[in-house]
Amino acid sequence: MALKHRTTRTSVRTKAIVSRIKAAVAVKSGQILCATIADSNGVCKLAKSSNDNQVIGIAEKNANQGKPVSAFQSGICNVQLTSTASESDIGKSVYLSNTDGSGTLIAPGEGGHNVIHIGYVVAEGNPASVLLDLFHIVYVN
Repeated sequence: MALKHRTTRTSVRTKAIVSRIKAAVAVKSGQILCATIADSNGVCKLAKSSNDNQVIGIAEKNANQGKPVSAFQSGICNVQLTSTASESDIGKSVYLSNTDGSGTLIAPGEGGHNVIHIGYVVAEGNPASVLLDLFHIVYVN
């Protein structure tokens, strides 16, 4: 399945780039996705810091295994976290955690983990509203 892009408006009236890709596993809205290969096709799975470094976006909606999922790649969207973001967390960075498909406010520091920046908290909760700024920082050896 080819990666398809579209531009959409989020609830806070910002534009976001959204791509569609086939899900290798069941996906819930707000989970962090990464690229993988299954049956020689590009698909996505839930990302985690211990073995993934190709984050492609955040799931826009739930999707069953084998079905297409839309993934936010820019803009503001809800991101599942390992703990609830409070008002004092607004402005803090969100990183990929070692929990499948989740973000964390604490960058991984263990050996064998990728530090991947997801974005910045803009509203409290879990999922939290996050301004996406996806990039790989470093692999911790």
